[in-house]
Amino acid sequence: MRKIEFKGKAVKYKEWVYGYYVKSRKHHYILQQYNESGYDGRWETSEWIEVDPETVGQFTGVHDIKGRKLYEKDICFVGEYYIGDSRIREHKNRIVFNDGWFCFDDGIFDMSPELNSAEVKNCKIELIGNPEPLEEK
Repeated sequence: MRKIEFKGKAVKYKEWVYGYYVKSRKHHYILQQYNESGYDGRWETSEWIEVDPETVGQFTGVHDIKGRKLYEKDICFVGEYYIGDSRIREHKNRIVFNDGWFCFDDGIFDMSPELNSAEVKNCKIELIGNPEPLEEK
């Protein structure tokens, strides 16, 4: 079972924060997760940190080839993989949550495999960016 975790860019600190996502009174927050060493010491508070809602993404349960967690809206370099007899060439793509599953934003959601499917697990995925406008696909 994957860990339910979100990330977002802090409005005040301009850095990424990780934890639980909360929307309250038209504001968006990440509530830090407590671990064995306490809360993340970078912040003045252990409470809610306001984040830019455009940057909020959920952890997919998948890691890239370097072991980094992949989140919704992350931009990745995706190695070649196959869907049936169709070869999908290596490309740059964004991770999206669509119709109950994480997949690549290829514009053809009914054909895009689930991010943790056998087709994708056998290809190399490398994180190359966070939620920012994708210049080309």
